Amino acid sequence: MTYHYTNRKKVTYYLYQKPTKKGKVRYFFSQKQSAGNPVNRLPEGYEVYENPNAVVFLRKKQTPVITRDEITLIEQGVREHCQLPRYIIDVKKNVIRVFIPDQDVDGLTKLFSKNFLLPKSEIMNSLENVLTYSPVMQFVLVDKDERLFQAERYCYRGSIDDWIPIGLPNSLSKLAEKYLRHINKDSYFELM
Repeated sequence: MTYHYTNRKKVTYYLYQKPTKKGKVRYFFSQKQSAGNPVNRLPEGYEVYENPNAVVFLRKKQTPVITRDEITLIEQGVREHCQLPRYIIDVKKNVIRVFIPDQDVDGLTKLFSKNFLLPKSEIMNSLENVLTYSPVMQFVLVDKDERLFQAERYCYRGSIDDWIPIGLPNSLSKLAEKYLRHINKDSYFELM
């Protein structure tokens, strides 16, 4: 049986392999069955990675650099300071990244509850299948020994479209308390 993974949007991906031009093996996920030579189990040294927009990849196992406590600290900070109905925390190597929906979740929820008389929980479950997410803030580990992080926000100016540092490196708890409250507010664009 082909190895499969079902993402948070309830879409199933199947794992396949095919040879490269140099004769090595390339693994890939596909939503279609029979997209290549099926793989029955995860290859040694690999893991499944689901990105914030629910696309599934196979990647080499990564040695954790960010601790579970640090991830929890950011999750709690977003819950306390942002009061967002939906968000995603993603970790890659030495970066903790906060993603928020591109759509107005509250507006869509009100629209559907008013026009279709559906319960809020049912609406939120349905919305999860169509929401897309964009990164807004990240915390980069810059000193492993002291556990110092650099806070950065995404800059949306057409000439930049990249991460810009905000403030100076500090402990994750101080950065979270200082900057997370600005997510999804006008004050976010004043952070430099």
